[in-house]
Amino acid sequence: MKKWIKSYFKEVQWLNACYFPKCEEYMENAITSIAIKLIATISLVCLEEFIITKETLEWVTSDSSILRASSVLSRLKDDIIGHHFEQQRTHIPSFFECYMKEHGVSKQETYIKVQKIMSNAWKDINTELFCPSQVPMFALEQAINPTRLTLSFEKNDFISTNCGFMDRLIALLVDPIKI
Repeated sequence: MKKWIKSYFKEVQWLNACYFPKCEEYMENAITSIAIKLIATISLVCLEEFIITKETLEWVTSDSSILRASSVLSRLKDDIIGHHFEQQRTHIPSFFECYMKEHGVSKQETYIKVQKIMSNAWKDINTELFCPSQVPMFALEQAINPTRLTLSFEKNDFISTNCGFMDRLIALLVDPIKI
């Protein structure tokens, strides 16, 4: 939680200084501020039906590739969703703005780069999920479940009350499936 709070503090410093971080610097902070590791840790601690070993807790607090990849996917999807909206208010630069400024490329070229980064992150997740591991599957699932949720979001979800996310949520959790 301390790392998560420090990442938000760093974003405030960037905002106040009108600072444009390099892409690598942005992502290093962003994978903490998206809170995937924090959510996974809290989820594991709250699971009552599984025995959490010392090794599992050490894994969830480490810099494992699945936690990192899950954080990258969630952060970039969040930046895709909120990029246009954030342009309308004071904000820190998103990955898109950092990449366009650092590499002098268009928004389209940046979207292509983001898709490539996201594709590589999925490969890292799949590698950890489908290769034998000392980490139990229920722990690996805690690393990717928040990302699964994030990837279901669409543009303007949570920005407007007219978004379709509530309808999708009701269809998923409330309405019965017609067979």
